[in-house]
Amino acid sequence: MTQTPTITAALLACAALAFTVTGRAQETSAALDSPRWAYEFRAGVFEPDLNLFEVFYGDDSENLYAIAGSYRFKDWLELGGEYSYMRAKGVGILTSSQALGGSVRYQLNPVHVFANFILQREPDQLVVPYAGIGLAIARYEQEVAQQSDSKGRTDSGYSTRLGVRFMLGARRRPMSMSGSPYQRSFIFLEAQDLSFEADSIELGGRAYSLGFRMEFDFQ
Repeated sequence: MTQTPTITAALLACAALAFTVTGRAQETSAALDSPRWAYEFRAGVFEPDLNLFEVFYGDDSENLYAIAGSYRFKDWLELGGEYSYMRAKGVGILTSSQALGGSVRYQLNPVHVFANFILQREPDQLVVPYAGIGLAIARYEQEVAQQSDSKGRTDSGYSTRLGVRFMLGARRRPMSMSGSPYQRSFIFLEAQDLSFEADSIELGGRAYSLGFRMEFDFQ
């Protein structure tokens, strides 16, 4: 099992720093009245901590896709959820001879509930860093030719994230409309560290992704 204490500690430290800085900023500045709702689409790579993943699947990473939604309680704090999907195909090991042979398929579907702490002081700020922490769990399934399938749900674990958003545009809505007067769109880069186990086997890893984010309010 691969350990990642350095990455995890760094992400947790960034989350704590973001919470402290944004909290102090809110004490000395007026509210930005950010849009309350947001949705995201992202794609990237996932590096599993699963032992022998590279041997079975020919690489130490696989494509990852995710969708997320969040609600912004404060200009510096949002809570949300995310669903991710990763699937890999490779070649298994024959139990009789320990030689490579037979197809193998692995699928992982993590689900996160998270809190993001956001460093944004202006409604039209072009670069917006953020950090987050959350709870995570995953469904997994592994199919090996001529062997019994293995599938189920992991124990509850954690997720940490660190990212930066780049504003594509901010549109000011008529003041007569409900909610925030702003509507904003971003692209973002994000790194995640996930940890959850199934039968004492670590199935987490690290994810690196590029995504699109839209912030809005219902009329």
